[in-house]
Formats: sequence, structure tokens, C-alpha cells
Amino acid sequence: MKRYKWRLVVMALIVVVLTLVELVIPIFYKHFFDTVSKTGIPRDTATVALLSHYILLVLAANAITWTLFRVALLIHDLLQPTIITNLIESSFAYLIEHSFGFFSNSFIGSLVKRITRLSRAYEVFMERVLWNLLPLGVRIVATITVLFFFNKLIAFILIIWTIAFLALNYLFSLWKLKYDIQRSAVDSEMTASLADGLTNHSSVHLFTGLLFERSRLHEVAKRYRRLRQITWSMASGAEALQGGLMIIVEFLLFYFGIHLWQKGL
Repeated sequence: MKRYKWRLVVMALIVVVLTLVELVIPIFYKHFFDTVSKTGIPRDTATVALLSHYILLVLAANAITWTLFRVALLIHDLLQPTIITNLIESSFAYLIEHSFGFFSNSFIGSLVKRITRLSRAYEVFMERVLWNLLPLGVRIVATITVLFFFNKLIAFILIIWTIAFLALNYLFSLWKLKYDIQRSAVDSEMTASLADGLTNHSSVHLFTGLLFERSRLHEVAKRYRRLRQITWSMASGAEALQGGLMIIVEFLLFYFGIHLWQKGL
């Protein structure tokens, strides 16, 4: 990973810059519609030039974000497959040097499943961080910074909500993690049972082990189904919690915003 550090940093910086540019676009639209809706505004050349100026600024900002997004996506598409294949090769090189006893006591299918899961986990993690968490963090920091200069009360409400949102999600993820680990372990066990039964197809039929293999897989699949249901229910609960927090912060912002508007602030 160290040899890809600077490329990852450049990609992250590009995402930060394009997110900041995206935040500026609504300001240009606000000026445009404020000018159009202004009472008694003359429809002369100067007004048309001003409106055209705002539209050109929007066009330029969209062009910048489009270009930066394509550059970041190009780096991502070149870098991600390389890192994923390196993870697979490194995992294989690490496993292949183990002793004969290790392989005789381990299911090959389970080991293969763990290697592919590692590469897939990295892919999902990087995409979530790069395209979801990083832009979200930039938007939150920029929004709070701007609000702090206009109205500290609204900024503090958003800061408290953000801290509560992150804390609750962090605690929930720690609680859910133990079930995710159990589910992954049973998933590997089920893959191992499938691979072992199919690999030893002739032995299963010759030594009348069909019922044993089916019952063993049924037992593993039952545990896997249970853990799947638990983790999916937890994920649904987390989404419900996040949706409730969004409703609360939206209400509070509008509620205090109305009272501040009434006071002329």
C-alpha cells in the first residue's frame, strides 16, 4: 500500500476540491433567481449580462467538477484493480508457504473464500471512503463553517447533531461487528462444506455419506441464515435510526430558523 500512497492522496484531494466546487454552484443559482425575482428589475442589457454571468459561472463550475470527477475516476479505475490483484497475490504467497499440516487441517474452499473476501472488502471500503464518506465530511465541515459566520445557534445545532449521529453510528457498528464476524466465519464454513462435499463426490457415494453431508450442510446453512437475518435486521434498524435523526435535525433547523427570521437575524 505504501507505493500507492501518493496516488491515493492525489485522488482524495481531487475529490475534496470537486466537492467544494459543487457546494459553490447553489450560491450562483441563488444570485441568479434573486436577480430574476427582484421587484421592478429592468429587463435591459445590463440585467441580461448579469444573469448570463451567473449562468456562465454555473457552467464553469460544472465543467470543473465534471473534469475533476473523470480524472479521479480514471486514477481509481487504474489503481483499484492493481491493488486488488496485489492483495490476492500477497495472500496466496503467504498461504502457499504454510506447512502440509496446515493444509491437511484446513478446507481449501474456506481459504479461497477468505482471500476473495479480503480483496472484495478492500474494494468496498475504498469506494465507501472515497465516494461517500470523504465528500460527506467535506460538505459537513464546509456547511458548519459557513453557518458559524452567519448564525452560531444554527451552527451549534448542526455540530451537536453531527456528533450525536457519528457517536451513535460508531457504537452501533461496534455492537454489530461481532455478529458480522460470526456471519463471515459461518459463511466460510458453509463454503468449505460445499467444496468438501463436491470435491469428495465419489467417496460420498461409495461410502454412503450422502445423508451425513446433506445434514452437515443443512446445519451450517441454518446458522448462516440466522446470522444473516440478525445482521440485516440490525442494518434496517440503523437506517431507521439515521432517518429519525435526519427528521429531527430538519425540524430543529426550520424551527429555529423561523424564529430567527422573525427577529430579523
